[in-house]
Amino acid sequence: TWTINDYGSGSNDGTSSGMTSANLVVSDLQQTSGYSPYALSLDGINDFISTTAYTITASATVSAWFNVNTVGSYAILGKTSGSGGNYYGYIDNVGGKIRVLLRDTINSFSLKVTNEDYNANTWYHLAITQTSGVATIYINGTYQGALGARVPELNLIGSYQNTFLFNGKLSNIAIWNTNLSATEITEIYNQGVPSNLNTFSGTAPVTWWQLGSNSSFN
Repeated sequence: TWTINDYGSGSNDGTSSGMTSANLVVSDLQQTSGYSPYALSLDGINDFISTTAYTITASATVSAWFNVNTVGSYAILGKTSGSGGNYYGYIDNVGGKIRVLLRDTINSFSLKVTNEDYNANTWYHLAITQTSGVATIYINGTYQGALGARVPELNLIGSYQNTFLFNGKLSNIAIWNTNLSATEITEIYNQGVPSNLNTFSGTAPVTWWQLGSNSSFN
């Protein structure tokens, strides 16, 4: 299994399932100097990452870079079944555009069709800020609208109850326990070039899975 190191303050390392050293691939996502030039590639069949159950506070921000092999419906964050609800956040395709869906209870979910074209083999940056039960969506640093839902708990990356398994590459998934501003989201996107999240101008993330060469394989 891979140990997916958490470089945030929460020390919530992840553990892979169904993955080998072959899942570590050279990333064509441009990086800042000295940054890991790798990403983790998931096969959409049985690859995912599990972590200790993490509660996302009412005021929070989630950031992730993703690149799909085939346009489809994929979970980026999810939760195994259990008490308190079945939560997930996933992307799918509506009319060639990326749609973001958040499910915050067993029967309550909210979705937003964005203005961003959904293409395979293309890196995207997704950021979701939330406060007072409202989630605000950004793709590639651009505001896409708001949803009346949030994902309050997770323990899976790239899967939801063994469904919506991610098929493609994931990099730099991070969580803050504060509602970042639009300016800070733009800074994190950094014109498509990920940078060191522990040194950006805002609060450091509580969880940051770089999903690169700093993950260790046993």
